[in-house]
Amino acid sequence: MHPGLRRTVWNALAVWGATCLIAVIAAAAFVAYSVVSNKPRHDRATARDVRFVLNWPGLGDERIERVLHSYESTFHVSGDHFVAYEIRVTSLDVSELSSENGRWVRGDRLDELTKQAVQFVTEAGQETPWLPSAGELATDKYYVWRSRVEVNERVSAAALIFARPADRTIFYASLQV
Repeated sequence: MHPGLRRTVWNALAVWGATCLIAVIAAAAFVAYSVVSNKPRHDRATARDVRFVLNWPGLGDERIERVLHSYESTFHVSGDHFVAYEIRVTSLDVSELSSENGRWVRGDRLDELTKQAVQFVTEAGQETPWLPSAGELATDKYYVWRSRVEVNERVSAAALIFARPADRTIFYASLQV
């Protein structure tokens, strides 16, 4: 092999090796940072963080009075998580939840899939004692907005919004396992 060609190949392999080493170090640092910084958060959500909860069903985030409670679990790379919020709003009327064209369903009138989703998200609530139980949510005191439910033989992911008009409280629970 020609000495110039040998030197070029050697330099190319050295550059490739250095690039791979830097990539491995960067990936290890990212994983280490993700593990260290990804801890459950209790009662740290702000009104800005929870705006989507009121905007999805069209209630409007301008009525958020304050976030009473929040829980955000660690997020796994596969997407597994549990997130829940309790939000006090300035106004919440039964008439806006029970309109014929809306997707809100009164808790005592839930279909079977929504009942299973409610049971699924409330069973994960060890960290959220303030989240109503499935039994409480299945009454006429609550309304349920089903944002997302995934079923793989059984419910494996759900994002639900619960409204309790009596005290102007909105709950959000999202669970994926």
